Amino acid sequence: MLRFENHVGRLLELRADSPLTVEQMHQGVKDITAILSMHTRPMVCCADFRKLGIMSKEVTEIIVATMRSDNPKIERSAYLIPSASATAGLQWERLVREGLNPVRRLYRDDDYAGLLAYLDEALDAAERTRMRSFYDENMRVSA
Repeated sequence: MLRFENHVGRLLELRADSPLTVEQMHQGVKDITAILSMHTRPMVCCADFRKLGIMSKEVTEIIVATMRSDNPKIERSAYLIPSASATAGLQWERLVREGLNPVRRLYRDDDYAGLLAYLDEALDAAERTRMRSFYDENMRVSA
């Protein structure tokens, strides 16, 4: 499953879990392009990848290409990944590095407070409230 949503302001919400297919990625690229094109200011992305395992080479190539093409449209991005999966963490570290945008950051689920602090700086009150709801929904689902 891969889903991009924009409920409030310029907050881009991303949910993904395994297995993530090439077909889902192609649809996701269409979805994110449509959302980003509706906004004149760069967006702030909050993502929950705690249920996303190791991805195929084909999927990761699409992710890196999308990150690079979307870089000018992203003000900040925080990806929540599981602390327990070292291999998935290494894969995401590589993807973020190859995405070539220092405002994209990884946070393991044991540093949730750091993630909130990083995104809070870029969001208004309504966006901060929605971001917390997004992560709270996903915390309940994964518990």
